[in-house]
Amino acid sequence: GVSGGEQSDDDTEGEGDDDFIELDEEEKRAREERRAAREADRAARRARRAKAGGPEAAALRAEKLKALYEPETFSRMMLTDADETARVTDVPERMQIDVAERAKPVRGELRKEAEWCYDLLFAHVVIPTSLSEEAQLNLAERRITALQTVLGLMRVGEAARGGGGAGASSDSDSDTAALSPPRLLLELAFIRYFRKEVWAEETGAGGGQPTLLTEAQLRTLPELDAQYCQLQLGKTSILERISRILVPSDQKHQAYLDGLRGCRTIEGMADISGHVRLHVEDLERRDGRGGRLLPSGNRRPAPRGLLGAALSSRVDVLCEWFGLPIDDLVRNICEHGAQHCPPLDEPDPPMVLAAAFVQQDDGGARTPSAEICKPEVALRAAVEAYAQQLAVHPVLRSRIRAHLAATASLSITATPTGKSQVDTSHRYRRVTALHAAEPPVLVRTLRPSATGGEEERREALRGAEMILLARKAAADGFVKLNLLPPDPDSLLATAHGCFLSQGAGDTTQAWNEQRGRVLARAFQGLAYPQLAAELLESITREAHAAVAAAAAAAVAAAAVAA
Repeated sequence: GVSGGEQSDDDTEGEGDDDFIELDEEEKRAREERRAAREADRAARRARRAKAGGPEAAALRAEKLKALYEPETFSRMMLTDADETARVTDVPERMQIDVAERAKPVRGELRKEAEWCYDLLFAHVVIPTSLSEEAQLNLAERRITALQTVLGLMRVGEAARGGGGAGASSDSDSDTAALSPPRLLLELAFIRYFRKEVWAEETGAGGGQPTLLTEAQLRTLPELDAQYCQLQLGKTSILERISRILVPSDQKHQAYLDGLRGCRTIEGMADISGHVRLHVEDLERRDGRGGRLLPSGNRRPAPRGLLGAALSSRVDVLCEWFGLPIDDLVRNICEHGAQHCPPLDEPDPPMVLAAAFVQQDDGGARTPSAEICKPEVALRAAVEAYAQQLAVHPVLRSRIRAHLAATASLSITATPTGKSQVDTSHRYRRVTALHAAEPPVLVRTLRPSATGGEEERREALRGAEMILLARKAAADGFVKLNLLPPDPDSLLATAHGCFLSQGAGDTTQAWNEQRGRVLARAFQGLAYPQLAAELLESITREAHAAVAAAAAAAVAAAAVAA
């Protein structure tokens, strides 16, 4: 606005230029001076207005506002620097949020991501047998190219030009080339309706040809893209941790690299991360003060309890008592299913060996910690150390994960509230009725299925609804929900056969008892609870997706019928 002492540019003194008024020279000169003064005043006002709206004045006003108000106020009123950047950027804010933490894809990245997505989306899709082998390979390649093109439209965009749907190249090598600005990032809904030629069907294909991607597969791409990003970031973090601790010539370094290359899931990446943390950072690189030095110079807190006591002592000796390296035991269980590598029996009974360990002093090397002052404590620490290492082994965890997915059953236990309040008319009656179900309800029968007939899909949908209802009942305190391994447990029985010694004698039986405790702790105490909770979350997400898809299909059918 204009200050009170200023006039607008249209204000004048009301002097006319009538020719019939005769002015002498002095009056004419005074009149010209007044006109010049008015022009100078107008120019000064324009300069003040321009200065008040300039960047320096805006910065000054921003500093004054920051001095007057708290940062929470700016955030609540959406006046932060990030909010201003979002306003001036010519891209929808929701898309800015999606790509804020991600750099542009590097050479070949979109191709690898498309292959990863293809393995997940088409794992259970049967290619028509009427196609020749070469045609099947060509169809798979075109589907990967379609995935790559859609990912490129979402992450790189297409040139801002009218018409056509080939604005984004399907060649991943072009992703890092100098892009001619401006480029527009496309949202999935836009791609779905206006770029069908890149995903819905083969280019130039006639009727009856198999589609490249279905709409259901297309809708899952943003979620898969986020998972792929998380997977790559996790792999990078693990690789940095490994490189800081192990030299490239170390055998374990190469083993971890091979494991990361073959890792295709976030769960597998988390397994490798846990294995690295325990085996490398804790077991091999701990110093005398019980904590590993971080790059910042601080120390990471050491594990407590029996595991911490074992790590502070000669844990390698404790684990050798059981006569079989953990890698060999995992190979016995997961590869051979039998005792391919037998354990070596110790000549002394467990308590005798533990007493000798507690009393030894090797002259400054790793000696038993203060917590391990009794033979029975040393033996329990040995069991805990071996079980912890076994439970975090990525190969074994993958095997247990598949075992639970195929054989775990749903355990629903009514709480006192559920027993007293749930009657035949209660909304959770269907859930509490499963409390004493015989036989137990297997989790795999409740999971949505991408294959099978119409009846199987309806049954899977009913199972998905039951899962969501059970989770809701558990959240409201009417039931307790758990996933239980099978009883009897075939995998645990196989592990016993692979680990327990076949020899006779009291000493052998005593060590077999300790090995049984190791397996019970590793499987039932550590791995099973962790992976069962992971499986429960996984089937809940699948149930949400299945019910939402069924509801969307019903609404669409009703809209068409109307």
